[in-house]
Amino acid sequence: MGTPNEETVPGVTATHEYLHYLPKYEPMDLSPMFRNHLEPAGFDLLMRMLRMNQSQRITVDQALRHEYFRNVYIPFM
Repeated sequence: MGTPNEETVPGVTATHEYLHYLPKYEPMDLSPMFRNHLEPAGFDLLMRMLRMNQSQRITVDQALRHEYFRNVYIPFM
């Protein structure tokens, strides 16, 4: 997901002053690693769960209702 910065997680530098000590990594394209292991809906769900900015991250309720689980019976839903 890369090193957190103000663009990916607004306010992160104000609350985590040690960030300037970390190596700077660019986000990686994870699709080649999962191409043969996840269908597109599964990859979409994974990427929504891995978003650094918690305001953009999928919630548990949204994740359980995601297209990836469309054929799975979830008794408590």
